[in-house]
Amino acid sequence: MSEGTRASRRHPARILGVLTALVVTAVVTTAVLERSQDDAAARPGVPASALSPSGTSLPDGFEVPDGTRLVGTPAQERSGDPARTSWRAVLLVDDDPLTAWGALLGMLGDVLSLDLDATSGCSDHDGLTCAVEAVGAPEGALPLVVAATIEEVEGDVTGLWSIVLTAESGGTASEGRLAAWPGGDAPEAPVARPRPDPGGPLADGTLAEGDDRDRYVLLPGSELLVQYSRGSPTGGFGVLLRVSPDAEVADVAAGYAEQARQFDGPVETSTTATATSTVTRLVPPGGAGGYQATIYAVDNVTGDDVVYYDLLND
Repeated sequence: MSEGTRASRRHPARILGVLTALVVTAVVTTAVLERSQDDAAARPGVPASALSPSGTSLPDGFEVPDGTRLVGTPAQERSGDPARTSWRAVLLVDDDPLTAWGALLGMLGDVLSLDLDATSGCSDHDGLTCAVEAVGAPEGALPLVVAATIEEVEGDVTGLWSIVLTAESGGTASEGRLAAWPGGDAPEAPVARPRPDPGGPLADGTLAEGDDRDRYVLLPGSELLVQYSRGSPTGGFGVLLRVSPDAEVADVAAGYAEQARQFDGPVETSTTATATSTVTRLVPPGGAGGYQATIYAVDNVTGDDVVYYDLLND
């Protein structure tokens, strides 16, 4: 009998232990991979091509804060007075929403010369709800009212929290006591639903009536990036859509305006042109016991066009 054969028979337990370890490692690796794949499916975020990193410039001297990324592009409007502007942007939170919120408030404080606590405006209502409205004057500019919100949106397609940031020059802020975070970690955002194909519902879980899902659907030429709002307390939605390269943003926005029409009448429109984009606001006939929509068509010089679509139940 050779030495190799005797050695194999002499240490069967060692060989069995190695084989067992290999099997366990394979099982653990498979379980981790499956869990990672499940997490990716539950929290897919937004396509990377539609995101800009923290530090990206926003209007009025603001920047995308740490821990967030800009979805699409802001929608900026000007009134009859060129110095008076308003704009909105949606920020996707990468990880902890309270950390991102603190970074946002720090930025607001720096630009507006205000002292804001890192968790001002956040409560555990509906899991996590944050809202703040601040007034200040960036250097050399009119007073600016800046508002930011985070809300839980069941049926969103990202699986992540998002922040809606708006600003309006020359306005006034509403008065009220800011909520205080009770302590502890923030909850995870609702698990994502699959992104709809054309004809699929823009929102799933926040509309006033069940059959509204069949009316307010994704139109050809657009892609749903994020649902950032539930609309009003009685139903609706706020969604940000990316326009396909082979589609015209004006046509897509007009289609959504017709979709949101509640009765006959003209669609109110206004247009603002800046160096980087042309923004058209469309307000179809609505309200009076039904929905009221406001749609912003953002025609960017880069060709990366987006549509903001807010639908609020009256």
